[in-house]
Amino acid sequence: MFSISDPHLLMDVSVALVQLRQSALGDRHLSSPSDYDVYLEMQPSSSKQYPHGYLTLPRTKAFNAEGASEAALRFVTKKKNWLLARRAVEVPQWSPIASQRSRPRPNISSCFYVVPLLEAESKHFGNLRKADFYNLEELLHVCLTRDDRVETESKHWIIRLEEWLGEQQLRNPNFLSCLFVRPPAHQRLRQCVHNPALPVQSLKCFNVVGFTGVSDVNKKSTDLEEEVKKGNKARVQMLRLEKYDALIINPIFGAGLRGHWNEETPDYYAKGRIIRQKSSVASSYNGEVWSQRYPLHKAAYDGDALLVKTLLTQGVNPNECDQDSWTPLHYCAFYNKLKAMQILLNFSASSVNIPNKTGATPLHFAALNANEYMVQLILSHPDVKIDARDKEGKMPIDHCRAVHRPEWQAIAKMLAKWKTVEKIQMDMMDGGNLMLPLDHGQDTTADELKALMCKELEMEGSVCNLFAIWICSKRLSLQLKGDHKVQLHLKKWDQKLAKFGHEDVSVSDDKPRLVFRRDAKATLAQEEKARLNERALILLYEEARENFLKGLYFCNDGDTFLLAAILTRIIFGFDHMITERTLGTVLPAHRIAQLKPTIGATVTKLQSWYNKQTTVNTLALQKQFLKICWSLTIYGSTFFEALVFMNKPFKDTLPVHAGVNDYGLHLINSANMSLINTLPLKTLEYAHQADNPYINVASRSTGYVLTLRTPQATMIANLLKQVQLRVLK
Repeated sequence: MFSISDPHLLMDVSVALVQLRQSALGDRHLSSPSDYDVYLEMQPSSSKQYPHGYLTLPRTKAFNAEGASEAALRFVTKKKNWLLARRAVEVPQWSPIASQRSRPRPNISSCFYVVPLLEAESKHFGNLRKADFYNLEELLHVCLTRDDRVETESKHWIIRLEEWLGEQQLRNPNFLSCLFVRPPAHQRLRQCVHNPALPVQSLKCFNVVGFTGVSDVNKKSTDLEEEVKKGNKARVQMLRLEKYDALIINPIFGAGLRGHWNEETPDYYAKGRIIRQKSSVASSYNGEVWSQRYPLHKAAYDGDALLVKTLLTQGVNPNECDQDSWTPLHYCAFYNKLKAMQILLNFSASSVNIPNKTGATPLHFAALNANEYMVQLILSHPDVKIDARDKEGKMPIDHCRAVHRPEWQAIAKMLAKWKTVEKIQMDMMDGGNLMLPLDHGQDTTADELKALMCKELEMEGSVCNLFAIWICSKRLSLQLKGDHKVQLHLKKWDQKLAKFGHEDVSVSDDKPRLVFRRDAKATLAQEEKARLNERALILLYEEARENFLKGLYFCNDGDTFLLAAILTRIIFGFDHMITERTLGTVLPAHRIAQLKPTIGATVTKLQSWYNKQTTVNTLALQKQFLKICWSLTIYGSTFFEALVFMNKPFKDTLPVHAGVNDYGLHLINSANMSLINTLPLKTLEYAHQADNPYINVASRSTGYVLTLRTPQATMIANLLKQVQLRVLK
């Protein structure tokens, strides 16, 4: 429920009365949208957007003290001639993630509840004016097109309803019967239950039943003496076996309540080990069940790779142990969840060698269960220890050798022959990464890693030439030459930072990482001619998007709003209502600050640009975004932080972002992110002395004469030289 301090605070509750058709109550456990009908009301409207009125889900208000589910049930039962609803079930606004759990949510002003009905029950409903049941499949078609018959917020809820019904059926084959057929909780609780070994309590229970007129226990034997005899026998037997010291009555014992298997800690076993007893749903830490306290463990157990990735990006610790000392990797290894395990292993913070309380690592579990592909996947991690021993002193290979069956013996041979190949993580601009083998160990070069990346990403030669291997940290980014030894440069990174890193004292931890990104020397002509495959297009788009949102891709208002509209379509999809909150994800921060006085007009303007976009395919939208960036003279620039001393046409000292590409040198004022000027490459002259933080620049076409001061002056001079050789040859 909700726990907002203000008891008078109202909450909007959207209610979906969902009717399940009789034909769906057969042997099938997966139903389709055509099996449901949803109750909608017709609302009049004076808006031009809805000239004939519009359909909407019923809505009510809930005070905090009441609770949203109670409000939904109250609203339904107050309708004239309507039956008492079984239950009201909340549907999360978005696909389930760890933050959407049963806990207080004080910042949510609206919510969505489903009230389930059967087709036969809807016949008892009164004929209400301007309201009816509509087939969910037809409603989905209306919601996914530009049809304005359904109100905007109701469209979102209807689409989410269909997603939620599908998700729950995949998670639990008994979901439909639990939702639509199962009696409500108050009907499943017995009025009176007692221990037969305590006849005094039995007498009290019988008196209560007789007084209240409840006949639940008066089925076969209402003879109190017979009950006492049974109780005495039970009590004598229990005393003889020393089974109890005191009596505690469980008020819902025998009530027929069915537990949710997917909320419990799962059963597991291993050959030669003691079977662990299943944890009770009620057993928890601080009142939380296992799946709520350990959402990443639950996702790993389910093999939900998408949820695992989402939780990791939200900062959930992949190395946390649950009450049984298992990490998420243990669950993936034991239950053979390959895709989820791959996500965990690719996450840089994951530790593959953490033991549980018996000393078993994930590799022990994979070997114990003879999961061949899981063993191979774990062995691909560069840090795996195949000789790790559990508390019995056994390595993974020992467990396999002890089982004389082909599957275990095959894994034993694999482990015996396995040679650990050192690997290194290569990050990409879309947030993904790959583990690459260092075939020549410490002598592996950047060109060798680049070739492996291009092979993995299926990039042909002309596309591969657009990318390079970089070492990046918060204070410095360096592109490696093809013959550079990667490991050597990583080891000397502290020296590189001291010499070339920008002077940001606020950065304490500056750990380097390898990144596969656009080559600083690549020209726009090369990129336009290359036959970009899907992965290359996505990587180039992500780099362009990042530079645009940082404000480094300076463009006019028209291009700015067009790019923001495309980003909105990519991120939020079709039929999104733009708000001020939307702006932070699709516009550069400095533009939002500039537009703050007219923020309402900005939202309206962006909504207009967004509504004009007709492209639906995400990849096509990313390509459209990239092509617009190609038209910017600043596209493809490598940026350096510097201090500029202007001599002509005016004198000034400014902090700048200096961008270098095949068009020229671009100077952006770091204070307000405005473009000072672009100095074309063809008329650019520069002078630099080795190991000097200054570079003198003059432009014949613009008349600019200036000096740049930066620790990376040598890099700017070298890049200008190489780009001029490519463009002006």
